[in-house]
Amino acid sequence: MDRVPAALFQVFFHDEEGRWLRWQTARIWALPTPAAELDASGLWWHLELPIWASAPPTSIFDLSPAQVLAAPERYSEHWTRVVRADLGHPLELFENFGRWVIMDGYHRLARHRLEAAERVPVRLHDRGLLSEVLCAR
Repeated sequence: MDRVPAALFQVFFHDEEGRWLRWQTARIWALPTPAAELDASGLWWHLELPIWASAPPTSIFDLSPAQVLAAPERYSEHWTRVVRADLGHPLELFENFGRWVIMDGYHRLARHRLEAAERVPVRLHDRGLLSEVLCAR
């Protein structure tokens, strides 16, 4: 799937033609941005996004973390990743289309929700650093 699905358009990172911008997570982790904390309630909207595949390893974006939290027995692979998520690592966010969007950490965010966290560790990366993490087309 080369184009961003309608449900993620104007949220996720894409070019002018609607094609995904791909990034390397290890490059995000290597950025010097310090960790901070955000009010968790401002991040919960991410859990409604269909950012996972219901039948991995397909790349069809048809499953939200909220659906996994509501029916863990139905989505055991994602559920296992949620309950094993290491909360010692902050969520990685970049500003996109006027709001902070998670680039890495959806399973961690789901676990924070499961544990009713009030504050969540994050790294808010400057938009100018985006080019350092993107893959060449």
